[in-house]
Amino acid sequence: TVVYAVETEVFLDQTLLQGLWDRVTCPVLEALELQKSQVKGFQKRVWWIPTGLLSRFPIQAAGYHLEQPPRSVLDTVVSSFASSLRSILRSRSNPAKSLSKPDRLVLVAMETTPGFTPLPFARNEAEEVKRICQSANLAVIELHRKKPVLDALASCKIFHFAGHGCSDPIDPLQSCLLLGDRKEDRLTLANFLGTSALEQPPFL
Repeated sequence: TVVYAVETEVFLDQTLLQGLWDRVTCPVLEALELQKSQVKGFQKRVWWIPTGLLSRFPIQAAGYHLEQPPRSVLDTVVSSFASSLRSILRSRSNPAKSLSKPDRLVLVAMETTPGFTPLPFARNEAEEVKRICQSANLAVIELHRKKPVLDALASCKIFHFAGHGCSDPIDPLQSCLLLGDRKEDRLTLANFLGTSALEQPPFL
């Protein structure tokens, strides 16, 4: 399972988010009877498989965030994304392997990426994740360049990324996470697929 956090712009159009809630996410959550999880304080996980143009919209951020209490996907369920139902079935059908990797977290926090909007909370997010993992006796390795990150993925239990990403609609395998050396050597999806880390993937 590949899950990574890319900080969202705080100035998202509220009309867009409300429209996504009304037309896309709320009907799904109601059909699954998951609205009740909001009042119970327990959030279930939903796997979204958006296709076409819908995949470009922030489904996980849909909702009425300015209401009190807010009505939103973020306040109702934990969102994950997959490319197809087949990919979810494949990952669930593989028996879980016992982890023999060192107890460590690889942490990448790109608060500033030249040419992109600063992400002022990326550092705070990273520090909180770091604090939680250290309290669980996980060693923390902070990296910002492609090769060290790829090398570390093969021998860590958790990988946490807070920063910008770019999608490539022509060649999805060239979609990437933007690290410190992105101009010289981008960390692409193809790079992830070509690493031994996928044999026993960390929690990303």
